[in-house]
Amino acid sequence: MALPAARPGHAVRVVRVAPPPRVGAANLRLANTRLLPGDVPSREPGCENFSRRKQSMTTEFPLLGEHAYVAYIQKLDSMGANSTTHIAEVRYPVQAAPVLSVVKFLDPNCLAASNEAIAWLFLRAAGFVAPRHAAILALSAKKARDVVGKKAFDESLVTQDCVIAWASQKLDFKSIRAYFAGTRADAEWIGLLRTLHGAQIAAFDEVFLNADRNTGNVLYSGRDSCIPIDHEQIFDHQDWIGGNIMASTRDSDSLRVIKRAYDGGALSLGAYNDIKNKMVHHAQQHESALAACKDQISKLIAKVFKDGSATFEERILSFAAERTAEHWMETRLGVV
Repeated sequence: MALPAARPGHAVRVVRVAPPPRVGAANLRLANTRLLPGDVPSREPGCENFSRRKQSMTTEFPLLGEHAYVAYIQKLDSMGANSTTHIAEVRYPVQAAPVLSVVKFLDPNCLAASNEAIAWLFLRAAGFVAPRHAAILALSAKKARDVVGKKAFDESLVTQDCVIAWASQKLDFKSIRAYFAGTRADAEWIGLLRTLHGAQIAAFDEVFLNADRNTGNVLYSGRDSCIPIDHEQIFDHQDWIGGNIMASTRDSDSLRVIKRAYDGGALSLGAYNDIKNKMVHHAQQHESALAACKDQISKLIAKVFKDGSATFEERILSFAAERTAEHWMETRLGVV
């Protein structure tokens, strides 16, 4: 099934400054992706990380048609989740058997779905624990309506009789928000930000200006372990289809939480500086991680967007290159 054309003037929380291009056609039928040799599975079920060995990431990100959506399982009841988010069986190119996955329908202009894929590629290249399988799906409008029910279905998600979806392998963990109620969830997130995993997430969020990191978008896998999810709103909500990604003095959500905790006394000066030093430590891997996945990002953008892909690629990669450069994080955080 082909990716539909982007609908002019239709976007989620973005300001369009130019007519959108047409999204590439006939791109979701086949995706001959192979599991990278030497992939090191983490201890987390359904996860992989690449921290033990540098990988050359050369396979293409899978863009799949309706044939890959095997079966609806159940609605995902999670506070703050996209109302279309559900559990389904999805068949990925590298896995013969269907994989239990989290699936959500996204804006038809493919901006959010592309952001999810860009983040997934970078996170894996940078050594994060991440779902082993992920893909962008194009479903028929009929199939999408059947999945969530006609009454609940948002018709604005449809363009050219297609609905765009993001799918990633379901992990056996709940979000911090699902485990802990109210202010306890906030306190747990601050505590996790002091760990290596938490500071790693904060460093990623700052590089990609993630404007949607909250306790519902971090999976809790232990006292010193967590996994980032939901990256539709990297680049600070900016619409790189309609214009350049502008440099910003705004902090990512994670850094705002860290600064607020320090200002409010929840973090001592020593703990505050320790988090920033950990972020700088993780940032040392960012330049090589971008180099490892930039070809995949380029191919992804070229496959999703028929027109303007070279421009979009340049906007994304130039922004990321500046913020993954050596010493950028030290300068950003004021670490000497």
